Amino acid sequence: MGLDMWLSKKKGKNLEEIAYWRKANQIREFFVTYVPDEQHENIENLPITLEMLATLEERINKCLKDKDINVCERLLPTSSGFFFGSTEYDSYYFEDLEMTLPFIKIARNEIENGNHVIYHEWW
Repeated sequence: MGLDMWLSKKKGKNLEEIAYWRKANQIREFFVTYVPDEQHENIENLPITLEMLATLEERINKCLKDKDINVCERLLPTSSGFFFGSTEYDSYYFEDLEMTLPFIKIARNEIENGNHVIYHEWW
């Protein structure tokens, strides 16, 4: 068990996975800011926009630039929860950020090609 997170493109009524994270709670925390409080429990079908992707990419790049924990705590804080993984700003935290950059590119391309991209999770 753990926090599993996806970006998927909608194809008709079906979803096609384009990105997957496991226990990247700092990425989840970013997406949580876009949903009402009552939906924080388990996010389903959050529409992703180009603006959201640009903001996430900018924050990731700032965190990776100097790997300054104070900057990361402000821009992409970790979050705790049952099965959410570590809240440390360690090598795993930065690996999750690095892994997310190609996902942003894929999602951006999907949106620019007229597809709908959503974020969803299960834990």
